Amino acid sequence: MPNGIALSPDEHFLLLAETSIGRILRFWLKGPKAGTKEVVMDNMIGYPDNIRRSDHGTFLVGITTPRFRKITPPFLDMIAPYPAVKRFLAKVIPLSWYRVLLPRYALVLELGSDGRLVGSLQDPEARLTWAISDVFQHRGRTYLGSTDLPLLARP
Repeated sequence: MPNGIALSPDEHFLLLAETSIGRILRFWLKGPKAGTKEVVMDNMIGYPDNIRRSDHGTFLVGITTPRFRKITPPFLDMIAPYPAVKRFLAKVIPLSWYRVLLPRYALVLELGSDGRLVGSLQDPEARLTWAISDVFQHRGRTYLGSTDLPLLARP
């Protein structure tokens, strides 16, 4: 189920971020592929939350958390095939526990219109922020939103 969505500059396709399974899809709106979808990025380094177009036509993807580095396979990957388990855990585990369980790491991916990775912003120590839920640009400045912090960060 998509969580983030962004329209291409030429309005030919949408990019969709699917947080729970860590992938980005392209849904074609115009042209010979209209009405079809394709995987742009799969098995990502983390879980994409939202996706927005940057000031210069690329796409910015906030990564809420990287996949667990100490657990193999990552916990969310293990339960991904079991929607009932995910719903149950979401109801019984307090949100505050996730702050303790999930690694703190700030990551933003920048994708070209072809879906290839063209850049990233990273804060592995989470000194500025972590759990990036949204990233947007305005007048040449980049702003980061977080699921855990009640503020906007500016790298």
